[in-house]
Amino acid sequence: MEAPLTLLERLNEKIDTLLSRLASSEETLEILRKENIMLRAENEAKSSEISSLYEEVSLKERELEGVLKKIESALVR
Repeated sequence: MEAPLTLLERLNEKIDTLLSRLASSEETLEILRKENIMLRAENEAKSSEISSLYEEVSLKERELEGVLKKIESALVR
């Protein structure tokens, strides 16, 4: 039969458990920080791509307006 744990032993077990949980939480936090950095970089790249696409669409719209004006002027003659 094992002797009951003393108060100090029980406190040490609790502290060890807390330290283990803290270490695990710190690892999880570091993983999440790295993931956050990666996702922010991806978001910035996507925002840049979207901006570029908007500019491309705007250019195409201006080109189409020019073609439409040429067609309208040809129809007026």
